Amino acid sequence: FTRFVRTPPGWLRSKPNLSQDEGAAAPNRNRRRGVDSSVEQSGDRAGAPSREAHPAGQSEPDLRSPEGFTAWLAPHWTAMASLAARSPNDADDILQDALAAAWRKRDQFDPARGTARNWLLAITADQRWKAGRAAARLFSHRTTAPPDWVTAEPVDPRGVRLDVERAIRRLPSRQRLAVDLYYFLGLGVADVADVMRCSPGTVKSTLADARTRLRGLLGEDYQ
Repeated sequence: FTRFVRTPPGWLRSKPNLSQDEGAAAPNRNRRRGVDSSVEQSGDRAGAPSREAHPAGQSEPDLRSPEGFTAWLAPHWTAMASLAARSPNDADDILQDALAAAWRKRDQFDPARGTARNWLLAITADQRWKAGRAAARLFSHRTTAPPDWVTAEPVDPRGVRLDVERAIRRLPSRQRLAVDLYYFLGLGVADVADVMRCSPGTVKSTLADARTRLRGLLGEDYQ
């Protein structure tokens, strides 16, 4: 999973006010260079969580069968992979664990409470957090430096360090998740709140705190 980040992004240089109209405050994600354009978009970024429609006369897949579960999950695999790829840990392992967890918990999914995409992204986010905790525990008691794959800093295809990506990795986990969902996956505030299991107001304040911390980490050159 290749990760690309534009340095510095417009949303960091500017200071959008998310308390105002979302359409005027949010940056244009479609113009961000280096972000995979295949990531699923949430539609109305300021409205209620998006709902998934099924073609007329077509029944929903039977989640009890492997075939039905696969057909149900397939449209959301890109979003799950994109979120897993935003982690410094092994994205393949995160996806495998998320897939296994989704299969075990498939009977808990309730379409009346949210979309399949958001439900699957919440599971992926949980597995991503667990992978980060496991990596931290693995090297917490070692006296030698961890291997390169733990501390490696992101690079672009030309080998140039990406300061923004490095700063994002220094954010607290909740702030990093909100930034990844909102700015890199393109979800609206309501959908981010659905994934993070919190209120839209909490998402807005979390994003604002993340931007403030990033500006402090990056210094005056990125103001």
